[in-house]
Amino acid sequence: AARGPRDGRSAGLMLQAGTAGGATPLAASRRRHAVWLAAMVGEILAPAPVASALLLTVAWRTAPTPVVALYWSALAVGLVTLAPFLFIVFWGRRVHSDHHLPRREHRPAPLLAASGFAVAGMASLTATGASRELLALVGAMGAGLVAVLVVSLVSKPSIHAAVVAGAIVVLGSLFGARMLLLAPLIGVTGWARVVEGRHSVAQVVGGVALGVLVRLAGRGPGGAPMVP
Repeated sequence: AARGPRDGRSAGLMLQAGTAGGATPLAASRRRHAVWLAAMVGEILAPAPVASALLLTVAWRTAPTPVVALYWSALAVGLVTLAPFLFIVFWGRRVHSDHHLPRREHRPAPLLAASGFAVAGMASLTATGASRELLALVGAMGAGLVAVLVVSLVSKPSIHAAVVAGAIVVLGSLFGARMLLLAPLIGVTGWARVVEGRHSVAQVVGGVALGVLVRLAGRGPGGAPMVP
C-alpha cells in the first residue's frame, strides 16, 4: 500500500530538494505557502475538533434541557475526543513523532486506546440516559475506530478525511440536504493531506469511504437513521 512521508519534516525536505533541483524561487515560495496552508487546514479540520463539534451538536439538539446538554457534552467530548487526543500526544512523544502519527506502525496503540475510551463514553452516556441519537453517534465513532485500526494493518487511510466525510453525512441527517453544501470541505481536507505529504490520493479516498461506513454503522433496525 502507498505510504506518505514518515514525519512532518518531510514536506520541508521536499521543498529544499525541489529548490536544489532547479525550481525557481517563485515556484519554491508558492510550494512553501501551499504546505503552510495545508498544515493549517489539517489542524482546523483535524479529527478531534471536528468530532467534538459533531458530538456537541447532537448533544445540544437532543438533550431535554441545557443543563443535561452540558452534562452529555462534557462526557462525550471528554471521553470520546479529548482523552484519546491526549493519549495520542503522549504516544507521539514516546515514539518521537507528532500528533498526526504519520507512520502507520505507530497507529494501532492510539486507535486501540481511542476505541476503549469510546466504549467508556458509551457506558457513561448510557448510564446517564443519553439520547438514542447521541449513543448511536458514539457507537458509530467507535465502530469507525475499529475499522480504521483493521485497515491500518495494511494501509494508512486518512482519518482526517474519514471524520470530515462522516460528520457531513451526520449533519445532513440532522439538518437536511443543505448540509451537502459543506461537501467541498472533504476535497479541501484531502488536498491538504496530500499537499502536506501526509497521505496519497488513494489513502484520502479510502478515508472518505470509511467515513461513510461510520455513518452507516449508526443506523438502527431496518436501516432507519438513528440520527434524524
